[in-house]
Amino acid sequence: MNEKKHPQSKITEQIAEIIRIVTVPPVITAVLLTVILLFSTNFDFKLIDFLVLLVCLSIIPVCVYPLCRTVPSLKKKGRNGERRLAFVFNIIGYAACFVFGAFSSNNSITLLATTYFISVIILTVLNKLLHIRASGHAASSFMPCVFSVIYVGAAAFSAFIILFIGSVWSSLYLKRHRLTDIIAGVLSATVSFGIALTIKIIF
Repeated sequence: MNEKKHPQSKITEQIAEIIRIVTVPPVITAVLLTVILLFSTNFDFKLIDFLVLLVCLSIIPVCVYPLCRTVPSLKKKGRNGERRLAFVFNIIGYAACFVFGAFSSNNSITLLATTYFISVIILTVLNKLLHIRASGHAASSFMPCVFSVIYVGAAAFSAFIILFIGSVWSSLYLKRHRLTDIIAGVLSATVSFGIALTIKIIF
């Protein structure tokens, strides 16, 4: 006989699910780009730049979710199939973003595009080749903390830190990831930014 969940547990689970949706990579990245567009004074973000990055980093990756829920052959593969396809779409979108950033005269766009591209490469190598679980969700939730403190300010940084903490809590509460997965994801984001910054300084 199945035990009914306590109403408070169900509410907590719903809150965790909402946080997961808000901090899913395409959404949290779109929020970061919008915040930079509206509030940054040192990024020099033109509307066309914003739209291109939005398509590459958010719209292309988010296409995975409606596809996996509407195409029968993809729907049968479940959550694991969705995760695998998400990696493919992320690589496509992030690679396009990297190419755009490489030809941009705006060093800030190049830094951001390179960081996101390196992050998806590192995550793919860890998860697919080395079979080390690293959370892309954690990496994408942590990345706005880095860029907001550089290009926006303390208020945006504080907001993204709260979202990041919420993302970590929801992942652990819903048992989507272990703590080691989250740490690996954060380290992937940090290393990606470090490499991209080094490339920017050298070249």
